[in-house]
Amino acid sequence: KFKEMYKFVFGFACEKGFKSVDIESACGLWPLLLGDRCKFLDKWIKFIEEKAAKKEITVMTKDSWDLFLDLVVQTRGDWSNFEDDGAWPVLVDGFSEYMSK
Repeated sequence: KFKEMYKFVFGFACEKGFKSVDIESACGLWPLLLGDRCKFLDKWIKFIEEKAAKKEITVMTKDSWDLFLDLVVQTRGDWSNFEDDGAWPVLVDGFSEYMSK
């Protein structure tokens, strides 16, 4: 049920006529939805905000929103469980580099 709710929140947060959520809203919603489920959430949000400040991303797409939940599920919310099998999209690859700094 949680995954259904998570996906619903994305659609609810989209402005009418748009298929994406602004970065500020996404970064505000993640702690409400995933705060106790993800130990690296603060770092993810900082990473996303930095990319937005550099204009590398301007909105959160549904694919990226869903991808983040997949990342949290696969790592069980603990970055030490992350396995870079080469199949992750560019956004997660960038976050992996960010986490290794």
